[in-house]
Amino acid sequence: MQHTRSVLTLLIGAALLLSACDKEPAPVGVDLLPEDDLVDIIRFDTQETGAQVRASSYFEPVRGINATLLWLGQFAEYESSIAMRWYNFTSPVGEKGEIVEARLTLYPAVNTFGESSGQVSFNIYQIISEWDEDRVTSDSLNTIATAPEIKGSFTGINTGDSIVVDLDTAMVRQWITKFTTNIDLPASEVVTEPFGMMIRPNGMNYVQAYNSADGLTMLPQLRVIIRDGEDLDTLFGTALRDTYLAKTQTIDETELTLQGGIGQRGKVWFDVSSIPPGSIVNQVRLYLHRDTLRDVRGNLGIDSVIVYESLNAEQDSISSSNLLAEAGDDPSIYFAQSSSSNRTITRAVQRWVNNPASNFGFTLIKLGETSDLDKIDFYDASADPALRPRLEVFYSTQP
Repeated sequence: MQHTRSVLTLLIGAALLLSACDKEPAPVGVDLLPEDDLVDIIRFDTQETGAQVRASSYFEPVRGINATLLWLGQFAEYESSIAMRWYNFTSPVGEKGEIVEARLTLYPAVNTFGESSGQVSFNIYQIISEWDEDRVTSDSLNTIATAPEIKGSFTGINTGDSIVVDLDTAMVRQWITKFTTNIDLPASEVVTEPFGMMIRPNGMNYVQAYNSADGLTMLPQLRVIIRDGEDLDTLFGTALRDTYLAKTQTIDETELTLQGGIGQRGKVWFDVSSIPPGSIVNQVRLYLHRDTLRDVRGNLGIDSVIVYESLNAEQDSISSSNLLAEAGDDPSIYFAQSSSSNRTITRAVQRWVNNPASNFGFTLIKLGETSDLDKIDFYDASADPALRPRLEVFYSTQP
């Protein structure tokens, strides 16, 4: 079966002029050079020269803190859970009265990952170990301890604008009591418990997004109704902190794949040693061919890719500056171009020409890495030459 192929094209154009005394030229744009100066421009193309190309993926755990969406479910080898923790309640009732109802309301977003027509099913467990939502990463799921008892569950089809789950009232009573106890304590003596709850998928075949506490509307809600004699008092959990923890069974490091949530990033490297040392790099074009049959999409927004220079052999060592590739008139082609204020990739290639030992390639990161689970697959260096990553460099040997 012939694959549907679309080309992700990152076009980064900039130029470097070399003054008589400069050792490293300052980038400008090749289009800004006088027409007479273009006659000595030489074109280098990895596809035509057969220059060596390497492409791979690696795992870089990401933090879901401040993500506007929470992902919950299972699809293929992917799984995502949600951790929630309320620090306050609207009224400090302590142990007073009887909790007659404790309900969690989640508001599904339009975003899904996998077969969205499937059944929603999850269980809720009480977290019994400390966790810091500012530090939790996508590989932290197994480091957060939970009690074995199920404290709430839901199974059904997501047909409405919310999902309501009854929670174990004894668990919620602990939360309210601890909050009341902390009110008059100095900061150094505040008890960090309760630790909140973990929502884990139970046999789902897709991943559903829910609005998080960092969203703008329809935030997760904890409502508690307490009977004190003949009176009913309604409390709400406040100061909610939440995050999602996504994982996958395997990451194929030989493929060039970017994915949000779990933190899968890509690296591409090109051998540019055939460009003579001292040459002036005028323009750079990077082409990545997208394999749409392997993509898994869950975000309705436009996917974009952030391109960084890799600073050394370490996987997480990247430049502070970057370029963003976005879709142009053709939605299958993504385009980015250097400007007078952003010459990230042009400077990178110039450095590689001046000092081949500094060539560690480019790092590719999916835009929205912490907010969705979308997967973007590119053809890697083992693909047909017409589909593998390609670098095109325009340079001159004269200042």
